Amino acid sequence: MAGGDGHPIQPRNRGRGRKFILVVGTELETSGNHLEVPIPTLREIVHTAWRRKRFVFSIAIALAILAGIGSSLLTRVYRAQVVLAPVSNQAGAGRIGAFLSEIGGLGGFPDLGLFSSGSEAENVALLTSKKFVTDYIVEKSLFSLLYPKKWDAKKKNWNASLAADEVPSLNDAYKKFVEEVLAVTQDRDTALITLTIDWRDPELAAQWANELVVRANQQLQGRAISEGERSLAYLSSQLKSARFVEVEQAMFRLMENQMNSMMVARTREEFAFRVVDPAVAPDLDDPFRPRRLLMVLLGGMAGAALAVAATMLRAR
Repeated sequence: MAGGDGHPIQPRNRGRGRKFILVVGTELETSGNHLEVPIPTLREIVHTAWRRKRFVFSIAIALAILAGIGSSLLTRVYRAQVVLAPVSNQAGAGRIGAFLSEIGGLGGFPDLGLFSSGSEAENVALLTSKKFVTDYIVEKSLFSLLYPKKWDAKKKNWNASLAADEVPSLNDAYKKFVEEVLAVTQDRDTALITLTIDWRDPELAAQWANELVVRANQQLQGRAISEGERSLAYLSSQLKSARFVEVEQAMFRLMENQMNSMMVARTREEFAFRVVDPAVAPDLDDPFRPRRLLMVLLGGMAGAALAVAATMLRAR
């Protein structure tokens, strides 16, 4: 419209300048090329979700079902654990050390390897040591179980289609075993040791856990007995050249204590680790992973969150 000193209002001028748009009770301000996106409040989110509750519920149920189906397709892994208490032989070692000090004070005597099960840290380290684990893998022929897709069960060898660099080595098997199957932890407060095996077969998981403990005790026991026998042989040879009666008496006491300790070790099966709670095969319907119920719940929550987000975006 034109008239007097007024200026006509052109259609192209409409909408210019600043304007305020009301979106779900929140002000959206545009100025030039800049857009300030309002952050929805909790009340708005709840209101929107409740208004579209059927849609939100449907998406949540759908994703929960998909999560349940996906969990059923995953390989079930079972966990077996054995709890151990470290066995200390420090009392016997202390008596032997006192005898050695007495001998040393009487005339200087070379240091001897004391009869003991080794330090606690050394014994725990043995459970995951490379030689200990690889010996078990070879003895139990675990290659076929660790690499089932690469193993030909009929020929009892690797698949012929594998290239030379694709055939797993013993080092590969060790890494896979200690990274995916075997775990050893120790509680700092109680000093209790937990040896864990995660495997597809619950019976094998429990069997391997218990066997590894038995093998560790046997190996440490054999090592200590061998060291004790060498010490006794050395003491016997040195006894003939003893110059003082006091030295002879101290050496006799040392040899007697050494032989008593060896006798106890030969009859004690749990030489370095005492089993507090042996591993038991878990039930088939109780895998350690995947956690089907947890996956279903997470799937439902994710579905609900996505549905609410989609509803909020659509409302804008």
